[in-house]
Amino acid sequence: MTTIFCKTAPGPWRLIGILGILGILGVTAVEALAAAPVELTILQTTDIHAHVIDSLADSRQPDWLKLATVIRRERAAAAASLLIDCGDTIQGTLAGVYTRGEISARLLSHLDYDAWVPGNHELDFGTRRLAELIEQVQVPVLNGNLTLHGKRLRAWRMYNCGGARVAVIGMNSGYLKNWFRAPHADGFEVTTAAAALELLMPKLSSLEPDLIVLALHQGLLASDPRGVNEVNDLATRFPEIDIILGGHTHRGVAGMRRGRAWYAQAGSAAEYLARIDVLVDTEQHRPLTIKSRLIPCAGEPRDAEAQQAVADLIGPLTALAASPIRQLPEAVSSYGRPGSGCAMSELYCRAIAARTGARVVFQGRLSRTSWPAGVPVTEQLLYDAIPYENMIGIAMLTAAEITMVLTEQLGNRQSYVFNGIWGVKAQVSDDWRTVRELQWATPAGTRVPVAFHSYAAAGGGGRFPKLRALLATPAVQYRTTGLMTRDIVRDHLRDSPEPVAPTVDWVIREQ
Repeated sequence: MTTIFCKTAPGPWRLIGILGILGILGVTAVEALAAAPVELTILQTTDIHAHVIDSLADSRQPDWLKLATVIRRERAAAAASLLIDCGDTIQGTLAGVYTRGEISARLLSHLDYDAWVPGNHELDFGTRRLAELIEQVQVPVLNGNLTLHGKRLRAWRMYNCGGARVAVIGMNSGYLKNWFRAPHADGFEVTTAAAALELLMPKLSSLEPDLIVLALHQGLLASDPRGVNEVNDLATRFPEIDIILGGHTHRGVAGMRRGRAWYAQAGSAAEYLARIDVLVDTEQHRPLTIKSRLIPCAGEPRDAEAQQAVADLIGPLTALAASPIRQLPEAVSSYGRPGSGCAMSELYCRAIAARTGARVVFQGRLSRTSWPAGVPVTEQLLYDAIPYENMIGIAMLTAAEITMVLTEQLGNRQSYVFNGIWGVKAQVSDDWRTVRELQWATPAGTRVPVAFHSYAAAGGGGRFPKLRALLATPAVQYRTTGLMTRDIVRDHLRDSPEPVAPTVDWVIREQ
């Protein structure tokens, strides 16, 4: 005899005796009933970068309030669902900077996300600010390879989704140390996702979840020579993982198989919602089918309730975005190469040198935004030109050290992270690879103050290892000024009698 317990309504639990012989009811029929597969849906956002609403943007562009409309609709249509964000959520627009991430934290809470997986840009306002937002947000935060001020963040969480036990693991990028240095790097430690998963997976697998989801702020690239993204390795090394939700690379991936795992990524800037539909066998603890797609949000109306949740922030933000800083008599172009023909980077360098006393400045253009003549430079236009939270640092360098730094920069001349030189003219070889001469009369061994922004000083994401190593040596006396590039340039525009000067070709190529 086989017995099962079932609940009838109304009434108490009833014990039902089943005389089990095959052909009448049978054990196999009962087992089949118990093994009925579960349908569930995973909804993913990533790399929203605080694209909540922009009063200056084309109304046809996507934003988080339009995405919220899609989220509500897809949730309502799903039998059971989980909503997960894979990071770079709080910084990337004037809204993010103005509220220091609060506007994003509010929407994560308001839309009742099931998990938030912070990314690298969550550290842009400092580790203490991230810790504050983690306390403030009413959402489980998963980041198993990140430690903040001695406290390791939670790595995973088990969810009951429509009767299926779904384990969601959250991981950041183990490459964080190559993007930040003090003071931004103070207070955090990070390991690779692989190292964290090696410790976690045996315990998690022993709990026999029906589905394992790895949600991480890393992307899937065919070629990744710097080793920033571990997705290919993780999919191979941990076949227990059923679904990988990616981010960081800003690429939309509707869905594809990577090893045994299914990979999806929702793009960036609130353009898409990724929807992954799964049929789960809760007896065998495995997915039977997985299918996914990207749902665009650009043509959707903004969600009224979500907009109301941040209305008190949007009003002042809209006024701030339009507030004028200064009207310039001539255009300032971001085209050309920093150090040789880029008016925008020339302006940045002059502002940094005037504020810090630097004799030499290494600086890039930071974006492709140009300022037209006769149009006031507003806070929005300033942010568009300088969208990063870069802090200026000063090192005391010799001519030989400056030459070494410039040579390394020239090796990255085609990259968006390239920093040109300002303050001293340099003659370089025809192929741009060798610095022939610095054209200044400075005694050998004399040290002069040289300015760098914090991303370059941290090594530019692994691109400037020689600079990073140099700034770690005591002889150069590297120090941070506490001054942000955007603030320096704003003050320069307001206060300088001639904020824009003729562009100088500081790098001169041999003919």
